[in-house]
Amino acid sequence: MKQKPTFLGIGSARSGSTWLHRALDLHPGIRMTQPKQLEFFEKNMLRFDLAWYLDYFETPEGESPVSVRGEITPFYARLPRRYVKNIHRLFPDLRIVLTIRNPVDRIWSNAGLDFHRYGNRDLETLSIGTFERFACRKRTCLYTDYERIIDCWSGVFGEDALHVEIFDSISSEPAAMLKRIFRHLGADPDWEPPSELIQKRVLPEGKIRQEVGIPDEFRWFLSKEWLPSIRRLNERLDGRVDSWVQQMEASARGGTASWRFRRQLNRLALSMPEKIAFAGYDRLRQRKLDAGWKQMFLDAEHLLGRGSSGSM
Repeated sequence: MKQKPTFLGIGSARSGSTWLHRALDLHPGIRMTQPKQLEFFEKNMLRFDLAWYLDYFETPEGESPVSVRGEITPFYARLPRRYVKNIHRLFPDLRIVLTIRNPVDRIWSNAGLDFHRYGNRDLETLSIGTFERFACRKRTCLYTDYERIIDCWSGVFGEDALHVEIFDSISSEPAAMLKRIFRHLGADPDWEPPSELIQKRVLPEGKIRQEVGIPDEFRWFLSKEWLPSIRRLNERLDGRVDSWVQQMEASARGGTASWRFRRQLNRLALSMPEKIAFAGYDRLRQRKLDAGWKQMFLDAEHLLGRGSSGSM
């Protein structure tokens, strides 16, 4: 029988997943996949079968087996509940790790990746309206709606299976953060990684980066959009993101008449064509993924030694 993953890192995007992957890979009792993002339960299940995925968790020749094996793919944070249920059906004992970041900083970092790295566009020349419409995209919101992500994954795998960490801890207490994650994953929590290897944060995905400060109006826009959700999240997490609430409250105060007008225009009208286009693309993609899951469960009968009964 094939070896299986014992945990998944599900993102969120732009929330320290590259740093976390490399830090976990230092632990002698944890095996991380190479590369980091297998993206299997997103796009790669349409290209490869379950055997391809499980091969990443096999013990390499000449190495001792370990009991903790996993991968980190930020795309998983935006999966709908029915696909999370399918993952649970395949691997019901998975431990889940979620890192979350102040929505203002997360979305700005996400915009930098999309526009600069992937779109080859200079951030300094883009209009506020362009950023605001990006912030209204469904995919941007799915990565940032931490309440939905937590409800989805803990509701399927159980509250004890999901461990939530705050992005800020990477710089403020990296060793303590890793100790908590080691314990959650079932790895030796007393093993300490070399401090010089975890103190420096790894720049996400590469070497091309453009450092441009977030415009005041966009900071205001994001704070207005996400402050109610983050207040609720802060209560749920017993005040762990209180600093986010304070920062966003300060940024959300005021705002000019033109800012308020532009916010309503972009939220209610100008973002609509892009929303409709993405909705059509997502429906087509989900039909393909549904077909892929049917084949996946057939493969699981042989590879995982279990039947494929149950609803998809």
